[in-house]
Amino acid sequence: MRSIRAFYLGLTLFIMLVSCHGFPGGNRVQSGGESSVEVVESKVALLSFFPKLGALTENIATLENLVEEALRNGANIVVAPELATTGYSITPEQVRNGLGLAPPFQQLQRLRDLADTYKAYIFVGFAEIAPGSPSAKLYNSVIVLGPGGLAQVQRKRSIPLWHGRGDLPFTVISTPYGELAPIICADSYLMDWSRISTLSGADILLSSANWWGNNDQEKIWQTRSEENGVWMVVANRWGQEVDRRSGSPSTYEMNDSPSVVISPDGKLRLHYSE
Repeated sequence: MRSIRAFYLGLTLFIMLVSCHGFPGGNRVQSGGESSVEVVESKVALLSFFPKLGALTENIATLENLVEEALRNGANIVVAPELATTGYSITPEQVRNGLGLAPPFQQLQRLRDLADTYKAYIFVGFAEIAPGSPSAKLYNSVIVLGPGGLAQVQRKRSIPLWHGRGDLPFTVISTPYGELAPIICADSYLMDWSRISTLSGADILLSSANWWGNNDQEKIWQTRSEENGVWMVVANRWGQEVDRRSGSPSTYEMNDSPSVVISPDGKLRLHYSE
């Protein structure tokens, strides 16, 4: 088991300057009819994180430490993996009985405070219980926490297992560092979701992911980036997880699936795996 200090060591590898072009709102047209592009720089931290299966409180505490370390090192955008608060192999019963988070997401208050203090944007994958009765729908979601109390949720559309298919509009968040759009793991398989976000003005697609196996996933992400002309960053997890949901345990080795940063020309600028 790695210590938090080792998490920090891995984290420093992911803090990278990313130049976002055309912020905010893409190219601007000057009075003479010529377009101009404004260039900004942001530090993006991708968290190489091992969420322990079913350990909500412990995972959130670790995330708090990692996020604060990233922000102290100058990051202004921080991306955690898919289902970072719970681990991947969870059941609807577990989500309803303690692992799920519902508005106003009080368990994430420390992360919300950090986002406000540092004027940063934090992407965290979690299991969501939609507002309503105890039989309310469950979703595999990402929350984006930002300055001024920003708490924007996006829900995964593809591969609905224990969760429902995402039903929220694709959101592009305007920030001083560009137009940011969350996309969750396998939602990058199809070109549609990335394209909708790009047409809505996104400069950077930020993916919270939970892949395992080195199956050239980065080629999918490179295609999404190049065909849309946007930056794409993917934060993957690491570690070993045993899935007992089907009766016959399956062990997932997640150390070889990469986290990446890809520029708008489809070139890998950062590739990291454990």
